[in-house]
Amino acid sequence: DSLGFEAGVDLTLLDSFRQGMFRIQDISSQKACEFFKPKAGEYWWDACAGSGGKSLGLFHHEPNVQLYVSDSRDIILETLKGRMNLHNRVPKKVFEHDLEHSTPSSLPLMDGIIVDAPCTGSGTWARTPEHLLYFNTAFIQYYSDKQKKILSNALPLLKEGNALVYITCSVFDEENEAVVDYICRQSPVRVESMKYIKGYTHKAENMFVARLIYQP
Repeated sequence: DSLGFEAGVDLTLLDSFRQGMFRIQDISSQKACEFFKPKAGEYWWDACAGSGGKSLGLFHHEPNVQLYVSDSRDIILETLKGRMNLHNRVPKKVFEHDLEHSTPSSLPLMDGIIVDAPCTGSGTWARTPEHLLYFNTAFIQYYSDKQKKILSNALPLLKEGNALVYITCSVFDEENEAVVDYICRQSPVRVESMKYIKGYTHKAENMFVARLIYQP
């Protein structure tokens, strides 16, 4: 389902892009979307949606899901709405919410939850090495603490026996395996599958994905 292009090619200038005939997404993000496994008619929540790449990936795998979308940044949600319109996708609800601080009170229980969590972005440094100039090791613990709070606040909205897919573009254990271990100890959750997507083998991002099953 994917085509690769040389760096410097501006695909957004193509009429086919403006007509929503394809989407631009890192190949590692596409591989992460394979962990969703949605079914038609299910209720899903993309809880840290950003500009909507994972939401579009979910729709690609199953167009007939009822999708709720949130992020703590209202500006980036406007970008998401534009991308959804471009590809003729209509989420059931798009709303601003800071999941680090609380669980949304007005959502139904979900068949699946996506948490593409804020992180250090260390998995992207192969193609953005300039970010190393500004990196402080204290950021690792900062994001790890944030990720634990986000997951803890997302889980109460997941139906029993269903999956939360946790994603980062980090290569640090503290943001990945350690966070998964923490949430498994604090909540009735088990790991169904867990993987590093090694994007460096094809000039893409390095990502971590864990599919967690909620069993209270």
